[in-house]
Amino acid sequence: NYDILTTSSKEFSYVVGGLDTKDFSIDLDAEPAKPTDSSDTRKVYPLRHFFSHELADRAKLQLVEVIVGRLYTGPMYRKYNGIMRMDNERLTQLDNKFATTIHVLQSFLRKLGRVSPAPTRNIVYRGMSRTRLPAEFFESDE
Repeated sequence: NYDILTTSSKEFSYVVGGLDTKDFSIDLDAEPAKPTDSSDTRKVYPLRHFFSHELADRAKLQLVEVIVGRLYTGPMYRKYNGIMRMDNERLTQLDNKFATTIHVLQSFLRKLGRVSPAPTRNIVYRGMSRTRLPAEFFESDE
């Protein structure tokens, strides 16, 4: 994802596929736009592939949450994380802070986190540094 040259609009087309701009309806079975960058080896799936996934159903994800989650797992990760890590002074200079997108992303991650099984061997990796977690964090709930 780090070496892919793309734009926000290209990624939206890659994730969503067909968008009817008359009524802004989304065809869940539309074939997404194929990447134009030859180094982009991602597999192309219609949105229904993700929206009808068992975990999406159990988490009761809304379509917009699935779209944003899919965007986040691609090259848009760099843009969204860059904004979330930016200091206030630099943040105020941006025209587009992706505020709604990041809000929906937070909802997506929370809902999916509630229904996702813990990884085998209970090893969870998170992007945190200089942080100590309480002992309770390492105790299994179930």
